[in-house]
Amino acid sequence: MLAHNHIDTSEDAIAALGTTDQVTFVRYQRGEAKPVKVSTADAKQRADEANKLRRELLTIQKQFFAANQPE
Repeated sequence: MLAHNHIDTSEDAIAALGTTDQVTFVRYQRGEAKPVKVSTADAKQRADEANKLRRELLTIQKQFFAANQPE
């Protein structure tokens, strides 16, 4: 999600949230900006999932390199 997004830190966006456990990301899709509210719980879940995927990919990479080392 972060590749083509930014956090909206404008006073209006912060005031519109009305809470301190959310942020608003501005997501760009086909050149159009769309606000996406993300809670701290959702951010934690996404981070946990991303870290799990990163660990799985690292395991695959290690297996690949181990299998392709010259003898």
